[in-house]
Amino acid sequence: MGIVQRQSVQNTIYTYLGVVLGWLNKSLLFYQWLTQGQYGLIELLMTFMVLGSELSQLGITRIILRFFPYFYQRKDKEGKFIFFIILYSAIGFAGICLILMLIKPFIIAHYAPKSPLFTNEYIYIYPLILSYTLYRVLSTISQSLLKTVVPAMAYNIALRLPQTLLIILLHFEYLTFRGFLNWMTVSFFVPVIIILVYLIWLRKLHITIGFDWMKARIGRIMLNYGWFSSLGEMTNMLVSKVDILMLGWLVGETVVATYAIAFYISVLIQMPARSIRSITIPLIANHMKVKRMDLIQDLYQKTAITNLVVAALVFVGIWINIDSFFGLLPKYADGRASVIYLGLGSIFNIITGLHRPIIMNSRYYRFDLYSNVLLFILVVITNYMLIPVYGATGASIATAFSLFLYNGIGCVFVYYKFGMQPFTTKTILNILITVGVLILGLNIPSTGNHLLDILVRSSIVTAVYLPLIFWLKISPDINNMIVDILRKIFGRFISRS
Repeated sequence: MGIVQRQSVQNTIYTYLGVVLGWLNKSLLFYQWLTQGQYGLIELLMTFMVLGSELSQLGITRIILRFFPYFYQRKDKEGKFIFFIILYSAIGFAGICLILMLIKPFIIAHYAPKSPLFTNEYIYIYPLILSYTLYRVLSTISQSLLKTVVPAMAYNIALRLPQTLLIILLHFEYLTFRGFLNWMTVSFFVPVIIILVYLIWLRKLHITIGFDWMKARIGRIMLNYGWFSSLGEMTNMLVSKVDILMLGWLVGETVVATYAIAFYISVLIQMPARSIRSITIPLIANHMKVKRMDLIQDLYQKTAITNLVVAALVFVGIWINIDSFFGLLPKYADGRASVIYLGLGSIFNIITGLHRPIIMNSRYYRFDLYSNVLLFILVVITNYMLIPVYGATGASIATAFSLFLYNGIGCVFVYYKFGMQPFTTKTILNILITVGVLILGLNIPSTGNHLLDILVRSSIVTAVYLPLIFWLKISPDINNMIVDILRKIFGRFISRS
């Protein structure tokens, strides 16, 4: 897993730098300088951006990941495949714009009573969808080339730095709120430009017009795969975003802001897993192409335990410091319970590993759509039942439930069809260690200072957790990484475990 380990570490570094900037933006500057309604508006716009982009792609990112290995380094066909990607994406974007214009009266009617700011700024969803679609397509091409670091840097650093500047300019009245929205929309094109220039520099974006490579059978297979995977991805995305959409509809923009803070904190748990997944998905596609199921099984289990080691430590750090976090953000203190429920759902999502990419790159890819449709129906029902009663907490319970159900079904399906599962005895041992350090952390007395409490609790728990993980050899990749770090500090006499 050399390339996986190397790029996932680099991606994780950029991701967490982005998290720091995101935390500065959303949890401090946005928190201090925007009203809850304005904050809620931004979250709703971002949600529509992601969902609209997913629909407009028509499965093109999945087509790229699945079929790019067949065209890579065959210059004539690779250039025509790139042309097909551009044309296909343009048609999808035009289609989603038409749909959004047609259903605008329906959306405005349902959101106007509780989310009036959103209905006034509906126009922003069009350029936001365009920017995110371009980013997803270009970053997926880069990902297929096993070049994932620059896209991670572009989205996590180059996007968030301008937004930090914009919120400062808004606060000091160099920008109106409308001006802030205008320039924030422009900022989403910054990662697009960076990745575009990077691919041109790599000489991997040459375009050749023509469709002679796409014979009837190949075209039918690709389009069927793209449409099915698009529907599956869309329903999966709806499951992850329906909570914010329904909060904005049922209880209003201010509760969306509270939930968004809780959701953002819980996302920290999944950051390392996302970094690793971005490089393992094209590897799975390559292994599936040559039917090396043994290599896929190895990736499945190794990435699952490595992700769990890191995510469990982050989750424990969040749980034991939850009161201190919200002591610093009292306006959003109602989000405490939401963080825990969302965190539990995220942990299970990580434990089950790479079941979805395995399904999507196999002949059983249609199963992903069927399971997602069932899950979407269930999550809408649970959100509709729980949000009016419990608000943001109800939405988090529904989301956690959806993650448990979806990942459980997917994991069982992969085991039934391929005989593969992500669990080992090390998984159970890791969970036991996690529970132990969680109990330890919750019983550390408070110093009375929120920042000092976070530092003390986090340091003690980390000092207990990591040596246990290393000594018990829970994850070979984590052990090798620790040894490499110790070698740099203490010299070459430390042997690799």
